[in-house]
Amino acid sequence: MKKLNCVYVNFKDIGFVDLAWGILECGHECEFLNLPCGNVDFDEEYLEETIKFFKDNKTDIAFTMNFSPTVGEACKVVEIPYAAWFYDMPVQAVYTPQAKYETNYFFTFDKYQEKEFRRIGLRNICYLPLAANITKTGKLNISKADEDKYSCDISFIGSLYNEKATAYRDYYLRASDKVRNELDRLLSDGFAKWDGKEHITHVMNEELVMDLNIICGERPSEVIGISDSDYFELKLLSYSLAKVERIEMLKKLDQYRTVLYSGDNDIEIPGIDIRPTLAYEEVPKVYYLSKINLSICLHSIISGVPLRTFDIMGTGGFVLSNYQQELEELFDIGKEIVVFHNFEEMQDLAGYYLKHDEERIRIGINGYKKVAGNYTYPIAVSKMLKVIYG
Repeated sequence: MKKLNCVYVNFKDIGFVDLAWGILECGHECEFLNLPCGNVDFDEEYLEETIKFFKDNKTDIAFTMNFSPTVGEACKVVEIPYAAWFYDMPVQAVYTPQAKYETNYFFTFDKYQEKEFRRIGLRNICYLPLAANITKTGKLNISKADEDKYSCDISFIGSLYNEKATAYRDYYLRASDKVRNELDRLLSDGFAKWDGKEHITHVMNEELVMDLNIICGERPSEVIGISDSDYFELKLLSYSLAKVERIEMLKKLDQYRTVLYSGDNDIEIPGIDIRPTLAYEEVPKVYYLSKINLSICLHSIISGVPLRTFDIMGTGGFVLSNYQQELEELFDIGKEIVVFHNFEEMQDLAGYYLKHDEERIRIGINGYKKVAGNYTYPIAVSKMLKVIYG
């Protein structure tokens, strides 16, 4: 394949550029376009800037993490392919008109998401697991100060979704007793269950969805395109469930040196060392120096393996993850990664592996070898380009 002039477009709400590393490592040129807007909505203000940037740089192809309607529109105008690699669910932007363009190529990390994309009529869809930037982690420099600062038994880097769970709380407070009871039942049915089954999708009946629409004052399907039930299940219910699950997860590990790194404010969990969000370049150090790294994902990620898992494994860190169906397809469970199906199993596994250093370290090494040989950004970019150019 000839050397391509690529552009990696980044946004204010996406702070990593690992995909660009993969483009460069494949031998292609890569320019960066940083747009000071979000990637979810179509932004007329930055459309002309994006088109001009593509033309000035004689761009052959554009890349983003997740899909941007603004970039989709610009690529259609300039008539170049657009590769969007998803790492999150649900994705509001795929319900925009720009998502239907033939110039788009969608790469999704979740097989359930792949089916959903096909159901809503998107074209050029390909399943592609996420990746680790082992080139970057291979240059990791750990100092004595880093060891003193970041070494711990167990760490979790992630949000407790305080702000997003507040939206659910607002709905709940304005709801009737009947609606509250139904929401309580749904949360209870899905709480801390990771068995490969769907616990928050297709669980709301029409009456409950109608009641929530009345509380909302408008139908999400008419405003952002996503179905009303998907909005209430995958956004409101999922975030609220994640908040209570993550707090409970940490409470059950309070007997160890457990550290939470989170951007949420006003958090207090007895026995847990709570610290602010880390600078992006510091995150791999925590993964490397934590004996156990927790990876727990939103229930809106139905079957796929989240980016956090690959990031941890890319440092050689030990991963203790909630069960996801695709973990069995990508990794050798028990030899490259360890999974739990409920909190009791999580507690048992954490205690066991903190007492068995050699076994824990070996699993971390095996996990690193698997991602280094199969799930890196150059490998992913090569697969994308083969799909697009043949």
